[in-house]
Formats: sequence, C-alpha cells, structure tokens
Amino acid sequence: MGNIVEFTGMSYKDIEPDKVLKSALNELNSVIVIGQDKCGEPYVATSSADVRDLLLEIEIFKASLLNVLTDES
Repeated sequence: MGNIVEFTGMSYKDIEPDKVLKSALNELNSVIVIGQDKCGEPYVATSSADVRDLLLEIEIFKASLLNVLTDES
C-alpha cells in the first residue's frame, strides 16, 4: 500500500470538526474557534485574552473569506 497524503487545499465538502481541530494542533500562534455546539448553540473560544485583538483577527479573517467568495465568482 502506498503513502496516504492528507489533502490540505480548499475543499467544497464538509469536513468533520474534530479533523479540522486536530490538523491545527501545534501549527498556530493564536486561535479562534467559532462554531455551533451539538444543541445548535453558538460556541466561541479563543487563546487571546485581549478582546480588541480578537475582534481585529475576526475582521481580518472575514475579509479573507469574502475574497475567497469573490474569487469564485
């Protein structure tokens, strides 16, 4: 059996949340986790203690996601 290489590019299919989180281990300087818990309630966790830094990062990531959307058009 050959080597199995994990795909790290853009995906258009859902990926299990645990798999996404596991792939981020030991790779990040800071992290923001935004999602829904199993009851459908909002879930937010961050490694940053400074809310201003958190909001700035969210806006930067939001702009990146918007760029992905406009690039797809």
